[in-house]
Amino acid sequence: PSFITSIIEIPICFYIIYFVFNKYNFSLNEVFLYSVFAIIIIIFNLYLVHKVMKKYFNS
Repeated sequence: PSFITSIIEIPICFYIIYFVFNKYNFSLNEVFLYSVFAIIIIIFNLYLVHKVMKKYFNS
């Protein structure tokens, strides 16, 4: 379930970035920073899920 949640979070993060970009007309640099931030969050989530799954399967 947690892995599925992470997969669902990816389009949600990008949708939020797209929505914010459309609503507030951020510059391209700010959008780039937001996408990098979102990617870092996604990678961190996937890392945590991987760690939890590894711990779960080992025990």
